[in-house]
Amino acid sequence: MSRTNITRSLTGETNITRSLTGETNITRSLTGETNITRSLTGETNITRSLTGETNITRSLTGETNITRSLTGETNITRSLTGETNITRSLTGETNITRSLTGETNITRSLTGETNITRSLTGETNITRSLTGETNITRSLTGETNITRSLTGETNITRSLTGETNITRSLTGETNITRSLTGETNITRSLTGETNITRSLTGRQI
Repeated sequence: MSRTNITRSLTGETNITRSLTGETNITRSLTGETNITRSLTGETNITRSLTGETNITRSLTGETNITRSLTGETNITRSLTGETNITRSLTGETNITRSLTGETNITRSLTGETNITRSLTGETNITRSLTGETNITRSLTGETNITRSLTGETNITRSLTGETNITRSLTGETNITRSLTGETNITRSLTGETNITRSLTGRQI
Protein backbone atom coordinates (compact mmCIF):
# COMPACT_ATOMS: atom_id res chain seq x y z
CA MET A 1 0.00 0.00 0.00
CA SER A 2 1.38 3.38 -1.02
CA ARG A 3 0.62 6.81 0.37
CA THR A 4 1.14 10.19 -1.24
CA ASN A 5 0.63 13.33 0.85
CA ILE A 6 1.23 16.75 -0.71
CA THR A 7 0.68 19.98 1.23
CA ARG A 8 1.34 23.39 -0.28
CA SER A 9 0.76 26.37 1.99
CA LEU A 10 1.85 29.83 0.88
CA THR A 11 5.65 29.44 0.43
CA GLY A 12 6.02 26.02 2.14
CA GLU A 13 5.56 22.57 0.66
CA THR A 14 5.42 19.17 2.32
CA ASN A 15 5.52 16.12 0.07
CA ILE A 16 5.55 12.65 1.64
CA THR A 17 5.49 9.52 -0.50
CA ARG A 18 5.61 6.07 1.08
CA SER A 19 5.58 3.13 -1.32
CA LEU A 20 6.29 -0.37 -0.02
CA THR A 21 9.87 -0.12 1.39
CA GLY A 22 10.78 3.29 -0.08
CA GLU A 23 10.01 6.72 1.34
CA THR A 24 10.38 10.17 -0.17
CA ASN A 25 9.91 13.18 2.13
CA ILE A 26 10.36 16.68 0.76
CA THR A 27 9.79 19.74 2.93
CA ARG A 28 10.31 23.23 1.59
CA SER A 29 9.61 26.04 4.04
CA LEU A 30 10.71 29.59 3.29
CA THR A 31 14.49 29.26 2.71
CA GLY A 32 14.98 25.76 4.19
CA GLU A 33 14.58 22.38 2.52
CA THR A 34 14.54 18.87 3.94
CA ASN A 35 14.64 15.99 1.48
CA ILE A 36 14.74 12.42 2.77
CA THR A 37 14.73 9.45 0.39
CA ARG A 38 14.86 5.91 1.72
CA SER A 39 14.79 3.17 -0.90
CA LEU A 40 15.57 -0.43 0.08
CA THR A 41 19.16 -0.24 1.51
CA GLY A 42 20.05 3.30 0.34
CA GLU A 43 19.23 6.62 1.99
CA THR A 44 19.57 10.17 0.72
CA ASN A 45 19.05 13.01 3.20
CA ILE A 46 19.45 16.59 2.06
CA THR A 47 18.84 19.50 4.43
CA ARG A 48 19.30 23.07 3.30
CA SER A 49 18.58 25.69 5.93
CA LEU A 50 19.61 29.30 5.38
CA THR A 51 23.37 29.06 4.66
CA GLY A 52 23.95 25.48 5.93
CA GLU A 53 23.53 22.19 4.09
CA THR A 54 23.57 18.62 5.32
CA ASN A 55 23.67 15.87 2.70
CA ILE A 56 23.84 12.25 3.81
CA THR A 57 23.86 9.43 1.27
CA ARG A 58 24.06 5.82 2.40
CA SER A 59 24.02 3.26 -0.40
CA LEU A 60 24.85 -0.38 0.32
CA THR A 61 28.39 -0.22 1.86
CA GLY A 62 29.27 3.39 0.89
CA GLU A 63 28.40 6.60 2.71
CA THR A 64 28.67 10.21 1.61
CA ASN A 65 28.13 12.91 4.23
CA ILE A 66 28.46 16.55 3.25
CA THR A 67 27.84 19.32 5.77
CA ARG A 68 28.22 22.95 4.81
CA SER A 69 27.53 25.41 7.61
CA LEU A 70 28.44 29.06 7.22
CA THR A 71 32.18 28.95 6.32
CA GLY A 72 32.88 25.32 7.39
CA GLU A 73 32.47 22.11 5.41
CA THR A 74 32.59 18.49 6.49
CA ASN A 75 32.69 15.87 3.75
CA ILE A 76 32.95 12.20 4.71
CA THR A 77 32.95 9.49 2.06
CA ARG A 78 33.24 5.85 3.03
CA SER A 79 33.20 3.41 0.13
CA LEU A 80 34.08 -0.24 0.69
CA THR A 81 37.61 -0.09 2.24
CA GLY A 82 38.45 3.57 1.41
CA GLU A 83 37.54 6.70 3.35
CA THR A 84 37.75 10.35 2.39
CA ASN A 85 37.20 12.94 5.13
CA ILE A 86 37.46 16.62 4.30
CA THR A 87 36.82 19.26 6.95
CA ARG A 88 37.13 22.93 6.14
CA SER A 89 36.42 25.23 9.07
CA LEU A 90 37.21 28.93 8.85
CA THR A 91 40.92 28.97 7.86
CA GLY A 92 41.77 25.32 8.74
CA GLU A 93 41.39 22.19 6.62
CA THR A 94 41.62 18.53 7.54
CA ASN A 95 41.71 16.03 4.69
CA ILE A 96 42.05 12.33 5.49
CA THR A 97 42.05 9.73 2.73
CA ARG A 98 42.40 6.06 3.56
CA SER A 99 42.34 3.75 0.56
CA LEU A 100 43.29 0.09 0.97
CA THR A 101 46.86 0.26 2.43
CA GLY A 102 47.61 3.96 1.75
CA GLU A 103 46.70 7.00 3.84
CA THR A 104 46.84 10.69 3.04
CA ASN A 105 46.28 13.15 5.89
CA ILE A 106 46.48 16.87 5.22
CA THR A 107 45.83 19.38 7.98
CA ARG A 108 46.04 23.08 7.32
CA SER A 109 45.33 25.24 10.35
CA LEU A 110 46.01 28.97 10.26
CA THR A 111 49.72 29.13 9.24
CA GLY A 112 50.65 25.47 9.94
CA GLU A 113 50.33 22.43 7.70
CA THR A 114 50.64 18.73 8.46
CA ASN A 115 50.74 16.35 5.50
CA ILE A 116 51.16 12.64 6.14
CA THR A 117 51.16 10.15 3.27
CA ARG A 118 51.56 6.45 3.94
CA SER A 119 51.48 4.29 0.83
CA LEU A 120 52.48 0.64 1.04
CA THR A 121 56.07 0.79 2.47
CA GLY A 122 56.76 4.53 1.96
CA GLU A 123 55.83 7.45 4.20
CA THR A 124 55.91 11.18 3.58
CA ASN A 125 55.35 13.50 6.54
CA ILE A 126 55.49 17.25 6.04
CA THR A 127 54.83 19.62 8.93
CA ARG A 128 54.97 23.35 8.45
CA SER A 129 54.21 25.37 11.56
CA LEU A 130 54.83 29.10 11.63
CA THR A 131 58.56 29.37 10.71
CA GLY A 132 59.54 25.69 11.24
CA GLU A 133 59.28 22.76 8.85
CA THR A 134 59.63 19.04 9.40
CA ASN A 135 59.76 16.82 6.32
CA ILE A 136 60.22 13.08 6.76
CA THR A 137 60.25 10.75 3.76
CA ARG A 138 60.69 7.02 4.22
CA SER A 139 60.59 5.03 1.01
CA LEU A 140 61.64 1.38 1.05
CA THR A 141 65.27 1.52 2.37
CA GLY A 142 65.88 5.30 2.08
CA GLU A 143 64.95 8.07 4.49
CA THR A 144 64.97 11.84 4.10
CA ASN A 145 64.41 13.96 7.21
CA ILE A 146 64.52 17.74 6.95
CA THR A 147 63.84 19.92 9.98
CA ARG A 148 63.95 23.69 9.73
CA SER A 149 63.14 25.52 12.93
CA LEU A 150 63.76 29.26 13.24
CA THR A 151 67.52 29.61 12.45
CA GLY A 152 68.52 25.91 12.75
CA GLU A 153 68.32 23.16 10.14
CA THR A 154 68.69 19.40 10.42
CA ASN A 155 68.84 17.42 7.19
CA ILE A 156 69.32 13.66 7.35
CA THR A 157 69.35 11.54 4.20
CA ARG A 158 69.84 7.79 4.38
CA SER A 159 69.71 6.01 1.04
CA LEU A 160 70.82 2.38 0.80
CA THR A 161 74.46 2.49 2.08
CA GLY A 162 75.02 6.28 2.04
CA GLU A 163 74.11 8.85 4.69
CA THR A 164 74.09 12.64 4.59
CA ASN A 165 73.55 14.52 7.85
CA ILE A 166 73.64 18.31 7.87
CA THR A 167 72.98 20.27 11.04
CA ARG A 168 73.10 24.06 11.07
CA SER A 169 72.30 25.67 14.39
CA LEU A 170 72.94 29.38 14.95
CA THR A 171 76.70 29.79 14.23
CA GLY A 172 77.73 26.08 14.26
CA GLU A 173 77.53 23.55 11.46
CA THR A 174 77.91 19.78 11.42
CA ASN A 175 78.04 18.04 8.05
CA ILE A 176 78.53 14.28 7.93
CA THR A 177 78.55 12.39 4.63
CA ARG A 178 79.05 8.64 4.50
CA SER A 179 78.89 7.13 1.02
CA LEU A 180 79.97 3.52 0.48
CA THR A 181 83.64 3.48 1.69
CA GLY A 182 84.24 7.26 1.95
CA GLU A 183 83.36 9.61 4.82
CA THR A 184 83.37 13.40 5.05
CA ASN A 185 82.81 15.03 8.43
CA ILE A 186 82.93 18.82 8.73
CA THR A 187 82.31 20.56 12.04
CA ARG A 188 82.39 24.35 12.35
CA SER A 189 81.65 25.70 15.78
CA LEU A 190 82.24 29.37 16.58
CA THR A 191 86.01 29.81 15.95
CA GLY A 192 87.01 26.11 15.65
CA GLU A 193 86.78 23.83 12.66
CA THR A 194 87.21 20.08 12.31
CA ASN A 195 87.35 18.56 8.84
CA ILE A 196 87.79 14.82 8.45
CA THR A 197 87.88 13.19 5.02
CA ARG A 198 88.34 9.44 4.53
CA SER A 199 88.12 8.29 0.93
CA LEU A 200 89.17 4.78 -0.12
CA THR A 201 93.02 4.88 0.03
CA GLY A 202 93.41 8.53 1.12
CA ARG A 203 92.92 9.92 4.57
CA GLN A 204 92.92 13.53 5.70
CA ILE A 205 92.34 14.73 9.25
